[in-house]
Amino acid sequence: RLLADLGQLSHQDVDLFLDPWLRAHCSSRRGSTSPWCTGAGFDQLLLAGTQQWAQLGGALYRNLQPSSPLSPARPDIGGPLAVSVIGTHSGLSMAVAEAFSAALRDGGRNASIAYFGHWAWCQNVGNCGEQLAELFRGYQLDWAESDMAMNMAKYKELVASLGELFGHSEPRALFVSDMFLCTRPFLFCWLVRKLWPPGQTQVPMLHYYSGPVLFDTPPAEMPDVLSAFRATVLESPLDLVVSSSALQSAWMLGMAGVAVPHVRPHTTQLRGLYSPPVERPNQLLALVLRSTWINSWAGEAFRSVIDKLLQSSSLEGRLDVGWLLSGKFLQYEEIAQFHAAVFLPEQPDKLTFWEQYEMSMPLWLPAAGFWTRIHALGEYRYSVFAHRWKAELLEGKDAMAACGIPAPLFFTGISQDELETDSPLSPAIWFHLTDYVIF
Repeated sequence: RLLADLGQLSHQDVDLFLDPWLRAHCSSRRGSTSPWCTGAGFDQLLLAGTQQWAQLGGALYRNLQPSSPLSPARPDIGGPLAVSVIGTHSGLSMAVAEAFSAALRDGGRNASIAYFGHWAWCQNVGNCGEQLAELFRGYQLDWAESDMAMNMAKYKELVASLGELFGHSEPRALFVSDMFLCTRPFLFCWLVRKLWPPGQTQVPMLHYYSGPVLFDTPPAEMPDVLSAFRATVLESPLDLVVSSSALQSAWMLGMAGVAVPHVRPHTTQLRGLYSPPVERPNQLLALVLRSTWINSWAGEAFRSVIDKLLQSSSLEGRLDVGWLLSGKFLQYEEIAQFHAAVFLPEQPDKLTFWEQYEMSMPLWLPAAGFWTRIHALGEYRYSVFAHRWKAELLEGKDAMAACGIPAPLFFTGISQDELETDSPLSPAIWFHLTDYVIF
């Protein structure tokens, strides 16, 4: 950010951070017909492309809405529906389970919810030590830090252990489910379907995904898993796949050539929690919400600059900025006491955005250029756009071209040392497909 601003302060129309990256990219692709290599700077290209990219995001949002039911919901025809929620992200699963339960209640039915997996924050769903939680934990722990051979060995162990567990009809509660609600990763949901004992009746499954389709999938298994994903969407009468956002649906379209409807995670329990002040406050209270970037060295520099700017400007005494850093926790009711929230997300699909959105709380977000800096450098290795999650079927490649998506939805560089293989305009395009821009 400092390098970007230095270019402006020197009265030059240049970004001393993103423009050198753009030039390095164009130099590495000399002789190609890249639309980014016209000699213009990042800000000029961003301005020229913003309208088109925003229209693309809006079209994906509008045209991939779920269809309305063809018939009204039936009244309650028995006891509560036994729903087993399988996944790894407890926050996402809880939000989806709550929205699903609310929809059932509107239709005259109740749900009995049980959680399986979700080992990282098992206390949120009360399943610490549960059998699937321990299996998933053994597979996912340090997955991103391990080499491909280790991950493949762990995958084989997972398949064997899960098959053995299911062969003994364990976990018992899972085998009395009326339906499954399965969240990320798809790999685990597919294995549940694939390894379900032949003598047991297959259970209907509602899939809800946020994040790359191939999260935690070993490279050697990606073609088969992606083909299984396409078949699940198009061919299985027992499976319904839903995504969390237009960006998520764009991933699925570009990878597998399937058009998956998206339904945002509502977090309805927070709706309307924020109330605007009745009178104009003498001092505006803003809270910078927790994100990985805020706790990084770049985030620390950003905090220092903001503090100094407040001290030396007319905003001192009129704007008070609090920081929700690691180790500090606030209840939602406490967050709602601030006048506005600031969110600088390192990833494109953070549930925090929807929590604040449903609270109806004013929310300040980064512009495309700022988010490009946050994501492309600060999160390159762990990015949901990282090359490690990239794979595509021929149908996906054709769908990308037909829908006019102008850039790959993943980094092509494998490491940060290969950053110039990608244009800084690619993350800027991705940003326009996120809910941060669409909403």
